[in-house]
Order: sequence, then C-alpha cells, then structure tokens
Amino acid sequence: MATDKELIRHIAQGDEQALRRLIDAYGDGVARLAMRIMGDPYDVEEVTQETFIRVWRHAGRFDAEFAAATWIFRIAANLCYDRLRRRRLRHVLLPMRREENWPLASSADQPLVDQELWTHYHRAVEALPPKQHLVFSLRELEGKSNQEVSQLLGWSADQVKANYYQAKRQIQKVLRRYGIQ
Repeated sequence: MATDKELIRHIAQGDEQALRRLIDAYGDGVARLAMRIMGDPYDVEEVTQETFIRVWRHAGRFDAEFAAATWIFRIAANLCYDRLRRRRLRHVLLPMRREENWPLASSADQPLVDQELWTHYHRAVEALPPKQHLVFSLRELEGKSNQEVSQLLGWSADQVKANYYQAKRQIQKVLRRYGIQ
C-alpha cells in the first residue's frame, strides 16, 4: 500500500486513482474542518472539492518534508479563511452539539439556566473574528494542540497562542456582560 507522500507523487504524474485514494483517506476530515469553520453545508462541499482540486493541480509543489495530512488540511483551512475574508463575515455559525461541549445540567432545576448559558456561549463564539474563530474551533472543538494548529495553518506557534488567547478573552468578556463568570 502506497504512503500518502507516494500518492501525492503519483498525483503529480496525473494518476487519478491516487487522487481518489487520497480523497477517501482525507475527504471526511477536510469536510469536518470546513464545517467547523464555515458552518454551512454548501460551503463545506465547495471547500472540500476545491481542496482536492488544488491537491491535483499543485501536487508537484508538495514538499515531502511535511506530512501529507498537514499540507491537505492547510489547503482546506486557507480556503475557508479566504472565503470568510472575501465575504467579510464576522459572525460564523458554529455547529456544536451541546452535549459534546457543555456540562450537563447539575439538577432537575438547571436545564433552563444551562440552555441560557449555552446560548450566550454559542453567540460569543460566533462573534469571534475569523482568525480567532478558526484557531478556537481547531483547539476546542477538534481537540488539536497548538503545535498541530500551527502546522495545519502554517502559522507560528506564537500566532496560534495569541489568537487562541484573544478568542478565549473575547468569549469571557461577552459572557461577563451577561453575568456569567
């Protein structure tokens, strides 16, 4: 079985089968990443397709020093970020399921309070600027480390840390307005 780097080398030579294998391996992950960032299934489909079109077109430029996954996810993240920047979106839907990202009610009296807290939290995350939203999504929702985010986006570790810090600070600021510590 060929490695991802070998598949990319074959893609650079025009091997469509190699591209199909790479899509099978990474297509779902690219779509999940795009959904976290874009929040719209139409955008997800477009970004996923464009990601692999770029892999096809630029396979000859792939630097084998890096992991194929890093290269592919960086392409996808950059496409998402470019779309957000072009549309100058400041409010991006963040499709999270409450059960996965927020503590459950502590008693029978808590569900309404928890729902209100969740709504404020969700709105605070939606209001983040695109870079902060991207880093926050990758860190908090995809469970990536600072190093992984840095590799995926091609940013320095300091850029990732700064954007993550600012995102958390902005969310806390918004939540404080509602009396939530």
